[in-house]
Amino acid sequence: MENSANKILKLLKEHFRQNIKEIQYNQDEINRMLSDPASLIKQKELDYKYSLNQDLLNENDDFIKLQLEITEFLEKYSHLFSAADDYEYEETDASEDDKLNSFNQTVSGILKFDPKHPQFNNSKFFNDLLNYYQEKEDYEKCQELLKLKEFRN
Repeated sequence: MENSANKILKLLKEHFRQNIKEIQYNQDEINRMLSDPASLIKQKELDYKYSLNQDLLNENDDFIKLQLEITEFLEKYSHLFSAADDYEYEETDASEDDKLNSFNQTVSGILKFDPKHPQFNNSKFFNDLLNYYQEKEDYEKCQELLKLKEFRN
């Protein structure tokens, strides 16, 4: 079951990345259409591109929610899986896209930074997060992070 869930997580991540690429391509097309004075802008084409991007963004929201639910389920019921390699969702070899995605989800409040966070043991991620809140002058959040760091040490 755990192996299947990990395959699903991987598939969701890959599809998420593909959607991002398609959104970027569509946005480039929209920008090209809007910046080219020689072309006649067809409102129908623009509306279609905007609608397609919105659909892809909504799909990605669903993918993120499902990934989080699967991850939380596996963590909550890890005692049910009989292998010695119990589920541990760490992104030690995660790609930069995954790390950026985790960072964006964390600062937006979608993903709570706590011991269950996929990047919790990543000191670079922690420092980047701390720097982000320092730049935002959110010192209360900085204090929370420092307390968590004391907790994990």
